[in-house]
Amino acid sequence: MKLNDKHRIVFAGDPATDAGKNTTPDLLGYGYIRLAYVALRQKEKGRAAMLE
Repeated sequence: MKLNDKHRIVFAGDPATDAGKNTTPDLLGYGYIRLAYVALRQKEKGRAAMLE
């Protein structure tokens, strides 16, 4: 299956295109928020394990 430009921009956040420039910061922002959330959850799990 060959993805067209629209799909490539959405998934890759291709900065070489105007649409990519618009989507890249949003994708990165979401990625960082997600990483922070996962890290926080891991920290809580670790703290709970230490208390046991």
